Amino acid sequence: MKTIKTIFTVIFFFISLNCFSSQTNYFSSLNQNLLDGSPNGVVVFEDGTFVPDIDFGEPVSISGNPITIEFSNTVFYLGLTSESSLIKIEAGKVEKIASFEEAMVSAISVVKDKIIVGTSTPSKLYEVSFKGEKKLLKSFENGLITFVKLFESGDLLVGTGNPGNIFLISTQGEIKKEIKIDENIANSIFKIGTKYFLGTSSPATLYEMDSNLKLTLISTYDYEEVSDIDSYDNKIYFALNAKKDETKKAKVMEYSESGGIREIFSRKGVFTSLRSSQNGIYFALNDGFLFFFNGKNVGLSKKFDRQISRLSKGQSDFFVAFSSPPSYSLPLRSEKKYYISPVIDTGGISKVGSVRYESDPLQNLYLRGGNKIPVDITWSDWIPIDQVTNLSPFRYFEWKVDFSQKIDNFKGITIAVKQLNRPPLFEEVKVHPPGEIYVKNISQIGDRLVSDIHSKERPFQEIAQSRPFDSGNQTFYLYGFRMISFNVTDPDGDMIKTKIELFPQKSKDGFIFSDDVDGNFFVFDARTLPDGVYRVRLTASDIKSNSLADAKEGFYEIPYLEIDNTPPEIVMTDDSGYLIFKVKDGTSIRSSRVSKNGEMWKVIEPEGDQFGAKEETFKVKIEPVDKWIVFQSVDGYGNMSNTSWVK
Repeated sequence: MKTIKTIFTVIFFFISLNCFSSQTNYFSSLNQNLLDGSPNGVVVFEDGTFVPDIDFGEPVSISGNPITIEFSNTVFYLGLTSESSLIKIEAGKVEKIASFEEAMVSAISVVKDKIIVGTSTPSKLYEVSFKGEKKLLKSFENGLITFVKLFESGDLLVGTGNPGNIFLISTQGEIKKEIKIDENIANSIFKIGTKYFLGTSSPATLYEMDSNLKLTLISTYDYEEVSDIDSYDNKIYFALNAKKDETKKAKVMEYSESGGIREIFSRKGVFTSLRSSQNGIYFALNDGFLFFFNGKNVGLSKKFDRQISRLSKGQSDFFVAFSSPPSYSLPLRSEKKYYISPVIDTGGISKVGSVRYESDPLQNLYLRGGNKIPVDITWSDWIPIDQVTNLSPFRYFEWKVDFSQKIDNFKGITIAVKQLNRPPLFEEVKVHPPGEIYVKNISQIGDRLVSDIHSKERPFQEIAQSRPFDSGNQTFYLYGFRMISFNVTDPDGDMIKTKIELFPQKSKDGFIFSDDVDGNFFVFDARTLPDGVYRVRLTASDIKSNSLADAKEGFYEIPYLEIDNTPPEIVMTDDSGYLIFKVKDGTSIRSSRVSKNGEMWKVIEPEGDQFGAKEETFKVKIEPVDKWIVFQSVDGYGNMSNTSWVK
C-alpha cells in the first residue's frame, strides 16, 4: 500500500507564525462538504478521502412524476404518474409519446422497434410505437404492474402486485406461464448471468429465479419491501425499506453465494433506487441523498435539493429522476476532471495563511477568492497552492483539485485564514446644544455646584434635582459645558478608544482634548477655550485589541463647532420715565428678563420683536412705586449679563 504523502504550504506574512496562528480560522474541506451536502464531482468518504465522481448539471423540469426509466439507443423513456404519460428525452429535448387513462405508467421495456408499457389502476399492458400509436396487449386483475422485462425466450416477463404474480407473456399478449408468490407484490427484478433475482414487498423477500421461473428463497426480512436490486463485482445488492415503521433504518444489503448476506449501509429514509457503475454502486434516497459504495466504504456523492425517484440502469448515461418537483438531471460534460469545492465564507476579508492537504499521488491544487456570491467575473483567477502568497485578501474562497490523473487517495484540504482587521466605524456623531450634558450622578460634575445646573426649558439657572445613582445616563444642562456624543462600532468586536482633537479656525495648530475616551460621549468645560470656531476630529482606534502593526483607525470630522464664553454687553439709559437697555452679543441674544423691587422675574420682548439678533433694544417703564429694577440678558450659549437701576 502506498504511503499517504502530506504537503504543508505555509505562508508567512505581516508577523511571525505564532502571532498569525493565534488569530487564525481553519476551514476543513471534509466538514465543509458534508455540512453543505453537495460534494458535486467527488465522493466524500467518512475518513475524509475523496475520489472522482459524476458532476451533475442543473435539474430540468418535466410535466409529471417519473417512476420508471428505460434507456435505448441514446434515448431515455420515462413513465410518469400524476399525468400518466410516456415521454422520451433525447439530446436534452423532452417529448410526450403517449398518454393513458390509467393512473400511472409503472413499467417500461423497449423491445426492437416498439415500447412495451405497463400501467396501473387498472393494470394493463400496451404496445406503443415510437410515434405514439397504442395497442392493448393484455388487461390484468392485479392492481399494479411493477416491471416488464424481455425474457431470454423473446417473451415478456411481467411482475405484478395486489396480488403478487409473475407472468410470462408473448409479445402478442398471450399468457404462457403464471407464477403466484406468497408476497403481495413482485416488486423488482434483476438479471446477472443466467440467473434472475426477485425482490418482493409485504413482506420483503429475496428470491433467486431460473429460466423456468422456478423460485428459490434466499432470505426474508421484517421489512416492508425490497425496493430495488443491482449488482457490482459479481455480487447482488438490494435495498430494504420499512416505510410504515419510522424507527427502523432503511438498509442496503450485499449477497453472494460465497459470502452470504451482509449489511453495507443503513440510514433513515427510503432507498428508492440502486445503480451500478464500473467502480461501485450508488444508493439513492427519497430525501435527495446519493451515496456511493466502492466495495469497501460508503461515501456521500451528492445531496440534491429534491426527492430522488429513480436512477437509470445499465451502461447508459447516469440519469437521475426526481419526483418533487418533477425533473431530471444528467452528468455534465468536461474535457478535464475537476472538483470545485463549495464556497467558503470566512466571515470577513481574510488572507490565506496556510494550506494543508493529503494526497497520493500529489495533486494539482488551486485556490481562488472573491467578495461576492455567487462567483462572478470579479473573482480572482485560479492560483496554484504553491503560489498562494500572490492571492489577495478576500472574504470568500473556493479550492479546486485536478483529477485528470489517476489517484488512489485524496483527503481534501484544510485552509487557514487570518481575517484582516477592519477599522472602527462612526455611525452617528452629534454636537449637543450648549450646556446639554449626560450625567449619571451629580458627583461626576466635579467642582461645579449643583446650583449651576438648570433646566432645558429656561435660559436662566434654576436648581435641578440629582437622580438616583443607578438610573443610567440623564440629560442635564450645565452652563459653560459642551458635549459631543457618538456611536462607534468595530466590525470585529474589538475594544475601542477614541481620541478628540480640536483645531481652531484661526490657528495652524490643533491640540488633543482627550486621547482615551472609552465611552460614547465626551463632556468638556468650554469656558477653558477661547471664543471662536473650531474643527473637531474624532479618531477611533482598536489598538487595545490588536498589535501596533494590525491596529486600525476610523475617523470622523465635525467641520464647525462654535465656542462663545463672552456674555452680552448691556448699555442702559434713562429716557422720559423709561429705562432703555441696548444689548449686543457676538453670537445671538437668546432672552432677557426684568425684576422690579425684588419681585418674580418677568421675560420681556425686544423692541420690534427682533428675537435672536446680535443687537436688540428693550424698553422698561419706570412706575412711581419702583425702588429698583434689575435687567438680565443671556445669549445662545448661556452667557449672562445684568445691570440695575436704583431710584
